Amino acid sequence: MPGAEPPLSPTAEDEPLSTDPANRPSHLTDRIRTELVRRGPCKVPPGFVFSRNESDGRSCHHQYFRKILVSGEKMARSWLIYSVKNNSLFCFCCKLFSKRNINLTSAGMANWKHASDYLTSHENSPEHLNCIKAWKEQSVRLKSGETIDKLEMALLEAERVRWRAVLTRLTAIVQSLALRNLALRGHTETLFTPSNGNFLKEVELMARFDPIMKDHLNRVERGTANQNSYLGHHVQNELIDLLSSKIISSIVDDIKQAKFFSVILDCTPDISHTEKLLVVIRVVSLMEKPHIREHFMGFLEAEESTGQHLESMILTRLEELGIPFEDCRGHSYDNGANMKGKNKGVQARLLEKNPRALFVPCGAHTLNLVVCDAAKGSVDAISYFGVLQKLYTLFSASTQRGPY
Repeated sequence: MPGAEPPLSPTAEDEPLSTDPANRPSHLTDRIRTELVRRGPCKVPPGFVFSRNESDGRSCHHQYFRKILVSGEKMARSWLIYSVKNNSLFCFCCKLFSKRNINLTSAGMANWKHASDYLTSHENSPEHLNCIKAWKEQSVRLKSGETIDKLEMALLEAERVRWRAVLTRLTAIVQSLALRNLALRGHTETLFTPSNGNFLKEVELMARFDPIMKDHLNRVERGTANQNSYLGHHVQNELIDLLSSKIISSIVDDIKQAKFFSVILDCTPDISHTEKLLVVIRVVSLMEKPHIREHFMGFLEAEESTGQHLESMILTRLEELGIPFEDCRGHSYDNGANMKGKNKGVQARLLEKNPRALFVPCGAHTLNLVVCDAAKGSVDAISYFGVLQKLYTLFSASTQRGPY
């Protein structure tokens, strides 16, 4: 039955429903073609930065996705899609319906020097016009439900809605566990076993009260869901990555809205004794009412501890996030020679690129107190704020403290 097949993951690189057209095979089944028509072409975000060719340094431009009519009016090329994997352009409708083997349907068009002329010639070709007609007709029929295989399409639509509901619940479970900082997996990945981890236990609990999840687990136990149960560790990791990307995107929007920001850095070894550089961006958020926010942007693996390498890591990370370093107005870290060194330290290198980004020493490192414990014969370094915290804890626990 066509409706019994689960949907394919749009984020996996080897799947035909990938959002990147370079991952799709040249020959598509009717089912996959129908689903791609339903989803439509994936648009390029307005602020997206295209990669440059190593040979001539040229790159794709946002202007290619619009054409200028004789009247001077600009019209969007809805059929044109971009592949991040191949750094090339594809024709959405020709890749679905055309039998010709051209650049816009096979490897993608990446000749940026003659891109405008090539796109103009292609969109006026009879083959392209026929493919656009086929695309629009099938899109209209899908929306109105007037396709030839109407019954099969109804079954497929019902199955698509069911899988979307299942994934919504699995995503909610991952969010709930992540908010409480709980591990997802246990010793096994088998349902209804004692040591299968928090994720599967939450799934089992939800199935007791939710009919959709109960039906899904029944299918898994009967074997009708096969390996596409979406309960394995690969899907869990994929959901975590997708949620992380969405959160990072929201944080970047907040930073860009605030425009000016400061960077706080620190290095620490992890359990595998690998040095990790922690990156925090501090802004005055304007989303609701102005208030200071510090956004954790992740850990970077520091292969070297030199000022040049750390500076390169920071600038590369900001470039990946699309945050211009020219808007940085401060950077803060410890007093190590590789960090605050006035000649080759990180602060000197960053100030050279942006004189307005002032260096501020980290207070937790500059105000260190050395406390000698004569009984233990050891020396403990306790930060200034740590001492204040201990004093606060001492006096707040006293029964004789005042009303203030």
